[in-house]
Amino acid sequence: MNRTAVNSAASRAAMVSHVRTLVASGITIWSACERAQISDKTFYRWEAESSRPPKPKKKTGRPAEVELTPEEVRCLRWFAAHREGTPAAIAGFARHERAGDGRPPCPHEPARPETRAAILAHKALADSAGARWHPTAVLRRACTITAAERAEMRGDRARMADTLTRQRAQVIIVEGEDGLPETRAMMPGTGYVSDDMSVNTPFRFEDMDRGREAVGRQSLITRDIYSLKWLGATLIGRRRDAYRVEDIADHFADVVASAGLPLFWRIERGPWNNNFFFGAPLPSEWGEPDGFRFGGLNGIIKIRAKFAPRGKGEIESGFRLVQSAMLHRSTDIGRTRGEFERAAKLFRRASQGDVRALEYFWNINDAAAALSEVLATDNTVPHLRAGIDGARHAADALWAPRVAAPLPAADAWRFCPIKIPATVRGQCVQAGNKHYAMPF
Repeated sequence: MNRTAVNSAASRAAMVSHVRTLVASGITIWSACERAQISDKTFYRWEAESSRPPKPKKKTGRPAEVELTPEEVRCLRWFAAHREGTPAAIAGFARHERAGDGRPPCPHEPARPETRAAILAHKALADSAGARWHPTAVLRRACTITAAERAEMRGDRARMADTLTRQRAQVIIVEGEDGLPETRAMMPGTGYVSDDMSVNTPFRFEDMDRGREAVGRQSLITRDIYSLKWLGATLIGRRRDAYRVEDIADHFADVVASAGLPLFWRIERGPWNNNFFFGAPLPSEWGEPDGFRFGGLNGIIKIRAKFAPRGKGEIESGFRLVQSAMLHRSTDIGRTRGEFERAAKLFRRASQGDVRALEYFWNINDAAAALSEVLATDNTVPHLRAGIDGARHAADALWAPRVAAPLPAADAWRFCPIKIPATVRGQCVQAGNKHYAMPF
């Protein structure tokens, strides 16, 4: 047996037992030690060590000011996940008095009185000396949690933000001719994905509501899911970077006019969950079942609403590249707080109507032309496509075999933005909208 294998006490005890087994078979101790490749002196020393009881280990280091129970450790870890910094978490843990106390409420039982008293006394000692409080290792270890554990304790949204996204296969499940689910390969034009993006180079536009120029950042962008080709972008000039269903309808109509109809379209919730996509709910007195909706875009396209950014990963992943390509083409306010402080101040002044600050920003037409140029250029750049074959492909090359599906003229009315039920009276229909003073 190799000597390197008998460095531990357990290995030495096993060696002693092996030698004793050889001796029991009828050979001498010297011969048994020779077979085991150890000396007889080493054997006797190891045998004496194995027969002696182990010495108790002495505790070393600074004694802990408190011993935590498992429930206290769980409570302290909860505060570590919901407070910024270890001292703040320990202080919150020491002040926690009952389950459900705190914002958000802590679900764990509070610390024992002796634990709370020991922590507060230790902190008071540092405060009285005018020194910084350094919690001991027991408390610091209990506050050490991973990013995944922090997200798990904070809730579903935090956990989703820290969750890895699986690579999606380029397939789609549709209903076959026999009515059963059928898997088909994705093709150019099979599905589109749309989202809004706030550009970092604000633009001037004519605000018709206030009768003066204003600045905005909002845009709507659409991308093909298979080829990742940018299909269109629309800059929106409205107050507070908002947009309406009319803007969404115009953008979708422009994309369909240039690229054709897809089989399905991915959108997000929020302002996208409206009658334009899913139809207007009809009154029950009209004889329709409860919840029946009519006239939505989902009558000719399958609409897939996503609740998280990773559900629209094909377009979310490209926004950073677009923002980088647009960097400093005009006054740029940056992507993070304080990145370009002077530009951010000009943007705030322009938002408040400062005419001199407005001159530092380009107009909406120049911004739209620059954004279209950036998207068109990116469509020609080869990108690594792990979901296809692992090679680099340009979006235009993958899009080239696309055979556009034109919009039937009989369904063009579905792209009208306002859809509400109304009754015909005297061969006339009147409908109102909250954004317009006069009814239609």
